[in-house]
This record gives sequence, C-alpha cells and structure tokens, in this order.
Amino acid sequence: MIVFLDFDGVLITRRANLLPIPDTRVDKTARNVDKGAVEALNYLLNKLDDPKIVVSSTWRLSGIKSMKKYLADCGIKTEVIDITPICKMTRKRDLEINTWIENNKYDGDYIVIDDENYDLFNIPPDKFIHVERGWDNAGLTKEMVDNYFQWRQK
Repeated sequence: MIVFLDFDGVLITRRANLLPIPDTRVDKTARNVDKGAVEALNYLLNKLDDPKIVVSSTWRLSGIKSMKKYLADCGIKTEVIDITPICKMTRKRDLEINTWIENNKYDGDYIVIDDENYDLFNIPPDKFIHVERGWDNAGLTKEMVDNYFQWRQK
C-alpha cells in the first residue's frame, strides 16, 4: 500500500508552530511537526498491509534523502521509498501522483493524504483522506483515520 503524503496541514500545523516545543512539536529537528498528527499517521500506517510512503508535498523539492531523514526525525516508522515527480506545466498534485503510478507501473492500492483537494480532482474518493483545514485544526487525527476506514468498509 502506497501512502502519498503531504506535509503542510497534515503533519505541520499552526498549533505546532505557536506552542512551546515540549507541548506539541515532535522535537527541534522536526520543525513545526505536530505530535498528534504524527501519532495519527503512525496509527494509520499500522492499520495498512506493508505501507510505503511516497512524498507528494512540495517539501519533496529537498530530495528523497532529505525526506527520509525528515520523516524519520519526526518519528514516522514506515519506509519512504520515493517522491512524486514535478509536473512543471500544471503542478497539479493529482497529475503528479498519477504520473508516479504510471512511471512505476504500480497497480496496488494507495491512499492520498492531503489538506487541500482543489488539485486532486482525479483521485477517487475512496483513495483520499482530506485533512480539511488541517493547518488550523491540528492536522491528521486518529478520528479522521477511523472515519476513513469506516467509510471505506461501507
């Protein structure tokens, strides 16, 4: 199972930016990452069969090596295998995700986790966890994860 992961609004939140480090942030090396969101992501990853992360966040511009270190520093225990390509003509995230799927000839299951949906029109709803207003509302939560799995079982 591939997890296409955004950072801003999913793991990085206003709360983690405003409050003192010991309260809500992971640590000083994982700047502005919300502990609760990391716990929720690890909770999700533990529910999946053999999850692998592909970074779809604009943070991917730092490169795969940097993304692996960053997520490890955050406490994400799942392997980061790649970053999505940059489609310069459109910069639409759904196109970048679908290009990654095509380029890698991937035919397995996947989930996209993002706080924005305006550029994800071509992602099926059963493959998308929308972290609505994630920046303001503490990012990904365990409740969102549980709701996603309940909805997907219907």
